Formats: sequence, structure tokens, C-alpha cells
Amino acid sequence: MFFVPRISVQAQRIVTLDQAVEEAAKQNLLIRAGQQQVSQQEALISASFDPPKTTLDVQYGQTQARQNDYTATAIQSFSPLSVYKTQKQLAEGNVKTSEYQLNSNRLRLSNEVKRAYYQLIYDQKLLTILDQQSVLFAESARSADIRFKTGETNRLESVSAQSKYQQMLQRIRYARREQLIHYASLRLLLQTNDSIRIDTGTVFKRISAANAIATLNTDDNPIVGLLRQHITNSQIQTKLQQKSGLPDWRIGYVNQSIAKSSNYNVVHAGISVNIFTKAQKAKIQALKIQEHIQQTTLEYTSQQITTELNTLAERQRNLSANLDYYQSYALPQAELIRETALSSYRNGEAGYLEFFAAIQQAYQVQEEYLLNVLDYDFNLIRIEEVSGQY
Repeated sequence: MFFVPRISVQAQRIVTLDQAVEEAAKQNLLIRAGQQQVSQQEALISASFDPPKTTLDVQYGQTQARQNDYTATAIQSFSPLSVYKTQKQLAEGNVKTSEYQLNSNRLRLSNEVKRAYYQLIYDQKLLTILDQQSVLFAESARSADIRFKTGETNRLESVSAQSKYQQMLQRIRYARREQLIHYASLRLLLQTNDSIRIDTGTVFKRISAANAIATLNTDDNPIVGLLRQHITNSQIQTKLQQKSGLPDWRIGYVNQSIAKSSNYNVVHAGISVNIFTKAQKAKIQALKIQEHIQQTTLEYTSQQITTELNTLAERQRNLSANLDYYQSYALPQAELIRETALSSYRNGEAGYLEFFAAIQQAYQVQEEYLLNVLDYDFNLIRIEEVSGQY
């Protein structure tokens, strides 16, 4: 009648918070794809020097006289050396872009794991509080049933006590189902099918609001770094387009026969000049506009991040003050109310309704405190994420 159902527990692998973050970084497919993207861009650095194919031509016939002769020609064209140097700079910039994107994904994943882990800590602590209440409600339901049978009270108290106990059992069942869902979310982040369990000895983070706010800095945010690198890459692309208008040069070698007398050699050299420059100027103008667009995007994003950080900092102060209130006043008072209610009810000095109202008030304070701690940690994790801290 008073049995609390529990979910069967198989052999589980205990994962600490640091282990979970590290495992996610190693196993997550998005991170692996980002690492491959970096490797791809690094491989393309060697492609910066990319002159066109060498042209080889051969002629045979009556080119010089009635006798058949041959002419063999080899020509190689090159862009200005500054073009290849700029292309290498752009390739290196693309590597940095990939690295910023990878770091952004790593930071986001790390904080998603932290949120999932702290959510499970909350779930575990909430279940502990609910289990404590269920024990008290089971005891009070038995006591009310005995008092009803002995005629000390009416049936209403017994029915109310049993109803409150069943409601608490339902809350526990719901909380355990939510816990399973949150474990599934953590397994997804870790990319594992193992049965895992958090380290129940892990405590919530609690650092002073002043220390948390002192570390605020948008410069380390990977999104800001990524946008800055986009601007740098655009500037390099503009520079490359400008240099592409410089004359290309080519060198060739000709070997031919004259009147069947072979090995007449000629060295050939020349340049290619861009006479029609309108298209190139239009491309340069478009790239400069793109630079302005990206600069505006950076400024807008920086403003957003700064505003969010200021909002998070203010909320952190409020949450910290709220936790101070609970720790210094509300929690001790809740414990006093709980002990007094238990003593009064067991000694017959208080009825069930008074007992239940007092116990509910005491445990509600504990649950509110637990939820405030979770909000505090989630807010702190978001501050770390926005300010680029792992």
C-alpha cells in the first residue's frame, strides 16, 4: 500500500562532469566534422601556388621549305608572385576561420553538456527531497489510518492523508521519468549508448557574482573572433582581386628544324595585359561593399553580446542575492518549521491539516531554493559561453 516504485538500475558507468565534457568533445560528430574542415583548409594552403598548365605544341610539315620540318613549343604562364603570396594569406585565413568555427562548436557543446549535467544534479536532489516527503506522508497516512480506526479522528483525515501520499508518489514517478529523459539527452551529447550515471557527489557551482561579472569580456567570444576573421578574409580577397589586374607573364621555349637541320632553339617571353578593366573594378567594388557589410554585422553582433552580458550580469546579481536569502534565512526557517511540525504532529499537538500545511511550506522552500540554484548555474554557464570561457 505504501510501496514507492523504483526504476531498475543496471550496471552503469559513472561519468564526472569533466569526463562528460571531454568525452563529448571526442565523440561528437559535429566536432569531428569541424576538425576535418580545419584539416581540409590546411591542405589547401599548398594549393596557393597554382600556375596554369604548361602548353606543349608540336608542328610538323612544310613550315620553312619544301622539306618537312618540325616545331616544338613549350609555354608556361605565371601570375605575379604577389598573387600567389596573397592566395596563401587567404588560405591561411580560411584555416583560422575553420578554427574559430570549431572553437565555437566546442564551446557550445561544452556548455550544453554542463547544462545537461547540472539538470541531472537538480533531478537527483529533487528526488531526494521528494523521497523525504514521501516517507513523511507515508508515516502520516499510516498514523491517520490508525487514528481513524481507533476513533480518534474522522475518516476525512485518513482519506486526505492517503490522497496526499498518492499525489507525492505520482510526483516521484514523474520526476523519475523526467530524469530518464535528461539522461537520454546527455547520452546524445556524449554520442554513446552506454548506461551512464552522473557523479552524485558533484555539487552545484557557486562563485560570487562579483567574480563572475569581473570575467566578462566579449573579445574571447568565438563568434566575434569568427566575424573578425571574415572581415580579414574579405580584405585579403579585395587585395587579391586588385593584384589579379597586374600583368601575367609567360616564358616559352621553341625547338625547331629548318630544311631538316634540327635543334634551332628560341626562347620566348611575354606578358598578358588586362585592357578591359570594367569587370575587375566592379568586382573590387563589390568586395569592398562586402567588407562594410561584415563590419556592420560585427558591430551589431558585438552590441548584442554586450547587451546580453550586461543582462546576464544583472540577473546573476539578483540570483546571488536570492540564494543568500535562502541560505541565511529561508532554509534554516524551513528546517525549523519541519522539525516543529513533526514534533507537534507526533505528540498529538497538531492535526493532520496543520501538519501537512507546515511540511508542505518547509519543503516548498527547499524546492524553490534548489530551482534557484539551478537557475544560478544555468545563468553562469551562459555567461561563460557568451564570454568565450570553457
